[in-house]
Amino acid sequence: MLSRIIGGGLLKLAEVYSRATNFIDNIERSYLRTLEELRAREEEILSRDELKPSEIIELIGIRASIKLITEELGIPYDPSIEEIFDIMELINRKQEAELAV
Repeated sequence: MLSRIIGGGLLKLAEVYSRATNFIDNIERSYLRTLEELRAREEEILSRDELKPSEIIELIGIRASIKLITEELGIPYDPSIEEIFDIMELINRKQEAELAV
């Protein structure tokens, strides 16, 4: 009798563990899909010659989101100083274009 109770408990524990593992795997896949989408949007924005102020703000948000997701997944992400300068350069170009008009 006791062995059946223990066996049933272990079976239930294995089932719960399996569900939890599947849940975590689904979250991880979702994060990876989102990361791919964010990087694609980032490339799309950076490929433009001129950026709107809203796109610069979006780019900053994208970079912050990428940082959060990579940290959550345990992937090291350290934006290089060049990336920071890229954003600053985009802002400066936009400001110069506005002054030229």
